Amino acid sequence: MEKIVKYITEICNEKKAIDPILININEFSSFAENILIISANNRQMTFLADEIVKGTRKDFGIEPLCAEGKAASGWILVDYGHFVINIMTPECREYYNLEKLWSEGKIIKLESK
Repeated sequence: MEKIVKYITEICNEKKAIDPILININEFSSFAENILIISANNRQMTFLADEIVKGTRKDFGIEPLCAEGKAASGWILVDYGHFVINIMTPECREYYNLEKLWSEGKIIKLESK
């Protein structure tokens, strides 16, 4: 998992995503161990999701269970089962405030350049 998160963080940095964080929810969630939350503008969102899916397929041999949402909605979710990636516009991220919703989890701010 650590290698995948590092890989996704590198993609986020390359594509100029904003403020990626990882929240470990393993202790109180039955559906996932970790949630990644990434902010991006509408133009970046689809490209970022596609790059993550292509990269994890190629370099780790894993496929998402599902991917939902569109850039126009402000939120794209890519579900790998044990971890879920939320790519959101800054406005959507502020509105839904997933960090607060999952505040019992261990929040790890990922390096962004």
